[in-house]
Amino acid sequence: MSDFQQAPEWWQASDGRWYPPQPTTRPAPPISSDRQIAPDWWQASDGRWYPSDGASPSLGVRQSAGSGRRTVSGGLSGTLQGFLWVNGALAVGGATSALGGLVAYSDWENSSTALSERAAFRSMVDADEAVQTFASLGVLPGLVTFILMVIWVNQSHKASQQRWTGDRKWGSGWTVGAWFIPAANLILPKLVMSETERIGAAASADGAPVADGWQKRQVSGVGTMWWVLFVISLLVARFGVSLTTDVDDDVWGVGYLLLFLGQATLAIAAVLGALYVRKVSRYFRP
Repeated sequence: MSDFQQAPEWWQASDGRWYPPQPTTRPAPPISSDRQIAPDWWQASDGRWYPSDGASPSLGVRQSAGSGRRTVSGGLSGTLQGFLWVNGALAVGGATSALGGLVAYSDWENSSTALSERAAFRSMVDADEAVQTFASLGVLPGLVTFILMVIWVNQSHKASQQRWTGDRKWGSGWTVGAWFIPAANLILPKLVMSETERIGAAASADGAPVADGWQKRQVSGVGTMWWVLFVISLLVARFGVSLTTDVDDDVWGVGYLLLFLGQATLAIAAVLGALYVRKVSRYFRP
């Protein structure tokens, strides 16, 4: 206060003295949202998002924009890729054994003596045992791969939900249920994965929300080839097994050929699957 007006905005009280203007009222706390509105918004410990120049009115604890974001576990992704490679290696062994059976069948069919016929038949028996051995060895890795794949698809889907909070065709329940619908499970899991992949490909590194239009993005050709070859390998190999165990020995040769093609296709699919898992997982890593 002063006996004189120090500035135009000073005002005179009833006591005859001059006072500076009163400070303006502090603005209300910033609005908040349950999702990130802009790249510079941050997530507080109450789980809500606030503008960069604001503070949480209830907690006032600021977290980094990525601290509350769901990601795909690097350990899960790496383990799944490893098991896919293991399945690919076992499929190579199965394909080699089936090829040996095909050669033995050709020798047996074209044998000119009883001795050569017995030797060729023995070779076929050995090839059958080798195929069955690789099939048995692949049961446990195949089961583990399936379980890890379901978990990975579910985790990727949850991570994508924070990039896009709008409507989508495949909910989180489909990440598990799609695998257990007979016949439909030959296509549904890949449709679920493709939707998640599109959201991940459209997401920016700074964690900003994905803009509408991601639905038109092209999916990875590696992923498409992986799934197509995987389905083909299952169908072809199963048909090949049925022929090699048929009582009609005239179809054994075709059976060995189908077994070889099915296992070779599965080996290629396993490699492509590992590459696809790595690609999509990177979309949802910090």
